[in-house]
Amino acid sequence: MTYTTTLLTITASSLLLSACLTTQYVSYGKGDNSAVSLNRTVEVEITDDFYRDNIDCVTVLPASSDSKENLAKQLAVEDAVARHLQMKVTEVIDRRDRNALTRQLALDLSQEKDRERYANITKCRYFALIQPWGGDDNYLVFWTRKALGVEVAITGTMGDVALWKARHVADRSNGGLPLSPVGAVMSLFEASSFAADDDISLSLADDVARRIVATLPDMRQTRFSALLH
Repeated sequence: MTYTTTLLTITASSLLLSACLTTQYVSYGKGDNSAVSLNRTVEVEITDDFYRDNIDCVTVLPASSDSKENLAKQLAVEDAVARHLQMKVTEVIDRRDRNALTRQLALDLSQEKDRERYANITKCRYFALIQPWGGDDNYLVFWTRKALGVEVAITGTMGDVALWKARHVADRSNGGLPLSPVGAVMSLFEASSFAADDDISLSLADDVARRIVATLPDMRQTRFSALLH
């Protein structure tokens, strides 16, 4: 595909996206997360054991990252996942409380035995595991796309079986096909400004966390729940 053809495809797809973009929830392996997809796709899988367990507390584990640049994005995702989980789970231990607890208890949550000890002490038996999943940025001079892909899973202390998991690539883009000299300047400016805007990553972190956690059944109970039984 030539550069001009790529830009034409992107421009046409952008017009279609602005008119009919929706979020689809599908089973694992059924998603379309390409740059020109007409739908946002969230892949989700939930086991029968999820409904049998009383998941009343979840600790958000440190997100894995392969670089310092991606680490900042993953920390933003950690915070966003914890924030949205609070609307689904009764108790959520976010990274600040988690770090304080693990320092105080001298535990490493990447180790199974330490997770078991942590769960016994805190009475929080479940963990949210966050891993990067796809989401490549694209820069074509007159058009820029930023993407952030994440997979989130809820596991027990063993960490080998996901009771629920979902993955999604959130993206945003700016710029367009230069149809005139003035249009070229505007598209170049928009694409360059968009590429340099660090706040986009924070917005994407919230987008991807919100859409992923939306697939989680509501397990939250309030302090008034006991009064209703």
